[in-house]
Order: sequence, then structure tokens, then C-alpha cells
Amino acid sequence: MTVFQPLLEAAKVVASRLDKASPATSAPALQITHALSLDTEVDLAAWLAAQNGDEKIYWRARDGAAELAVLDWGPRWQGDAARQQLRQPSDSLRFWLSGFDPQLAWQGWPDALLVQPVLAILRQQQQWQLLVQCPPERAASVAASLRGWHQRVHRSGPLPAVIRQDQPAAPEWAADVDAVRQAIDRGELAKVVLARRTRLEAGGAISLWSLFQHWREQGQRCYQLALQQGQRGFLSFSPERLYRRAGDQLQSEALAGTFWNSDASLSVGCSVGCIDAKLSHEHALVVEDLQRKLSRCCDLLRGDDAVGLYPQPNMQHLYCAFSGALKPGVNDADLLQLLHPTAAVSGLPAGPAAAFIRQHEHFNRGGYAGCFGPVQRGQSEMTVAIRSGLVEGRQLDLYAGAGIVAGSEAAQEWRELERKIALPLSLFDVAAARDCSQDEHVSRVAHQS
Repeated sequence: MTVFQPLLEAAKVVASRLDKASPATSAPALQITHALSLDTEVDLAAWLAAQNGDEKIYWRARDGAAELAVLDWGPRWQGDAARQQLRQPSDSLRFWLSGFDPQLAWQGWPDALLVQPVLAILRQQQQWQLLVQCPPERAASVAASLRGWHQRVHRSGPLPAVIRQDQPAAPEWAADVDAVRQAIDRGELAKVVLARRTRLEAGGAISLWSLFQHWREQGQRCYQLALQQGQRGFLSFSPERLYRRAGDQLQSEALAGTFWNSDASLSVGCSVGCIDAKLSHEHALVVEDLQRKLSRCCDLLRGDDAVGLYPQPNMQHLYCAFSGALKPGVNDADLLQLLHPTAAVSGLPAGPAAAFIRQHEHFNRGGYAGCFGPVQRGQSEMTVAIRSGLVEGRQLDLYAGAGIVAGSEAAQEWRELERKIALPLSLFDVAAARDCSQDEHVSRVAHQS
């Protein structure tokens, strides 16, 4: 028996139950849950990638305790309709994705998207479930989809050679950093997070799922997301939790200030006392802002007594956790509106920082620094979508940001951007855009293949 045979057998059982559903039933939706017996080590993402369909979501919690694979989206809501729907109590599993700026749609993606999966596989610790959510009139087609599941998995192939182009380029970046520092000197701002988009263009299509599989090998201690819609997709390997809700209990955290394990003066596990004043100040601004926001939606708010460190393979972040009891009536839409965007990805004061970004930034961030996560009655978990990329055809856009405060230096912040995309960038053979034309690049790729 192969590792996915129990899943295929369960799919046939559930398909048989759907065969008996009457399209004329008065129930607004069918919801079937079937327990599974799967090994926690199975590669659910590789299996999902190999299945038929062009609407898929793979999500994994930062601690690895929960996992979700979605095939086919049913009802979906966009923009303000998505936010309004999130306020309505629901027994259905749903998944949320929103952009950094609620005023801006993004290359065909809405500023906010809420989808209700038709077929989902869920893992919580050692417990697995197969979930079906569909209207009665779709029962026959969903049953056919279940019977079409197979045991094959996606094998990641080599990633292509690419041309790289940064927006902004280094000179424009230096001018933007200088503009922030001048605004800080005038007392208009305390901090602004500036971002850069690095576009990689290949001679042929870039595989979302191959990129995901290669990237995750190095993306430890982070949330994992791959969202496919047709020939495009969004992926993120973010360490930053926006919040986790379980009943009326809420957990959140301030994660800001980055330093690198390769720095000669630092090492993994070094104490917070060895961090320079600039990073400490940057993190303190985020902590104060988050504490103020949480006090508006939580009672019995508690925070860490001291700043800690959150380690990742090539870097560490300053970290401070908070927990509290939600005030009556607070829902996920309220929390998203209150907590996002955080000072760690936008700046302070929030209004002037957002206005500065809209005026000066050279591209639309879209899903970068937005948020994503599963939502169910009584529980949800939202992530800030840093360490992310957008795949569309032969293009991959990688995003990185740096917090600019008093004392920030443009060259040093540019190096931070480079280090933040170093892991995914290392997966490609990269040439600078100025090194060769697109025609020359396509010819080189064809020759290599």
C-alpha cells in the first residue's frame, strides 16, 4: 500500500455518499467530514501539486502542527464583500488572502479574497480529515473529482535561468531612504518600511510548485503558503504571525529588527544585549504600536517580560509575544482591520507612513506584506505575507522590505534586502538585466535545455 492509498480509499467512500445526495435537497450546502489515517510525514504539497485542477491552496503552520490542502474553491468573495462575509458566523472552513493596501487591487488579484474550499484535507497534530463543502447541485461533479484523485506526486524539476531587474534600483532606493530620513528629521514620521520588487524573467514558464518545493527546503520555522489560480500563483515563507485565535483567546507578536547569522560580531543564540541601538529602536516602535492596538480588542493583555530572538536558518529577528482574551463581539474582520498593516511592514505614525509609501514606492505591493490564513468558527490563524513571491507565466516577483528609522543608511538597508531574498534567489541562475537582452537570454536558456 502506498502512503496515499488511505486517502484515495476515503475519497471513494465520500464520493459514494455524495452520489446519494439529492440536488433538490433544501440544505444550502453539503458538508461531509471523513477521518483519515495518514502518516504525518507524507508530502501533502507534492501530492496536491500533481492533482488535476487549477485552483489549489497549500498552507502549513509555522510550528508544523497544522496543515491544509485545498482543491477547488466554491463560494468566493472579493474586496468589501469579503470583509463583510468574514464578519458573518460560519461553520464552514474558509481561507483568507488580502493585500498590503486595501485601496489597491493587484495585477488582476483583488485587494481581499475569501474563498470556501470545495475539497480540503486537514491535519491537526496527528489527526487527519477529508472535508467536502459544496451545494447539492455540485455533488455529482465533486464526486467525480474525488474519484479522479491519484497517488502520483509532483517531482520538482530544475528552475530556469533568469534575468533580474530591481525596482527601485539602487540609486532610487538611496533617494527614497534619504526622503524618509528627512521626514523623520522634520518630525513627520518615526519609521517607514520601504520595499523592493526583484523581477526574475525566464525564457519559459516558471513552475509554481517546483519553486515552492525548492524554496521550502530552506524555509524553516515559518508558515508555508502556495496558492494557485490558473497559470499564476502566490507563495510565502513567512515567520511572522499576525494573530492566532482560539475561542476568545488571542496570541500575537511583534517580529521586527533583523540581523544575520553570518555577521562576524554575532552568532546564533547571541543575547539581545548584543543588538545595536538602531535595531532595538526599530523593534521597540513595533512593540509599542502592537500593545496599543491589542489593548483595544483584548482584556487581560500580557506580554513577554523581555525581548527575545526568533531564529531562522540565515537570520534572527527580535521578538516579543502577547496574549489576551478578546473582548465580546470582536471577530476576525475586526482584528484584521485593527492589526494590519503592522508597524513592522508599514511604519509609524500609521497614516503618514501609508501615505508616504503610496507616494514614493515604485510598484504596488499587492500580496506582499498582506496577510493570509485559514478561518473557522472558533479559530483562525493569520500570517503577515513577508518572504513572498508572485509567479505568473515566465515571471517571478520577489519582495523584500527594510525598516527605515533615524540613523538608517541606504547601502546597509540595500544589503538587508539582498540577504532577505538570498534563499529563493540562490535557486536560479541569475543574470542582471543589463548583461544581456531578452532574445539573448532566451537563446541561452534554450541552449542550456
